[in-house]
Amino acid sequence: MVGNWCDKVGLTVNPTKAAVVAFTRRRQMEGIGPFLFKGSPVELKPEVKYLGVILDRVLNWGLHLERVIARGKWSLMQCRRVIGGPWGLKPRLLYWLYVSVVRPALMYGAVVWWPKTEAKTVVARLAGIQRMACLAITGAFPSAPGAALDCCLNLAPLDIVIRAMARKSAYCLQQTGFWSGCSGGHCRIGTLIQEDVLHMISDQMPQKFSFVKPFRI
Repeated sequence: MVGNWCDKVGLTVNPTKAAVVAFTRRRQMEGIGPFLFKGSPVELKPEVKYLGVILDRVLNWGLHLERVIARGKWSLMQCRRVIGGPWGLKPRLLYWLYVSVVRPALMYGAVVWWPKTEAKTVVARLAGIQRMACLAITGAFPSAPGAALDCCLNLAPLDIVIRAMARKSAYCLQQTGFWSGCSGGHCRIGTLIQEDVLHMISDQMPQKFSFVKPFRI
């Protein structure tokens, strides 16, 4: 059935690079498979990376968040390698690197995995990443409290920023007609954050191309 659909829409799939994920909470996976795509076997995996987001079979986003946090720490460590006591990048440049480069990379795809930020352990780990950035920017003592550094740099907690980005993405999808409108899971972001401006009619106009020249040269 999948092969027929791919042929219908003109999609080419390499079975060696494809994978099957059974989205279920069942622990016993016996009896599922084998899977074939046009005669070629397709491997059953516990997770798959799709458009930069790791989808595990229970959709709890734990594995994706682990890699997001690891990537964020690695990026901050690379930034810290170019600074020292009397030399290196200026604080405003480090602030720009964190706000414009590191933090957006952490928030990629937040519209689907933002519910994970409701866990206290995740909030603490995200706060640890932002604290690393604040220490690098300010040069404060390692014992400085993270909340105080956030106030000094006018930085909102990272979990709140992630939920705000998820709500913004949901609003953009709503205005373009690509939001399903369900009320569970990650779709709760539409009811979690309610502001009048988020219910305004968008003035976005669809882009149209006109290749007809109504004039002569």
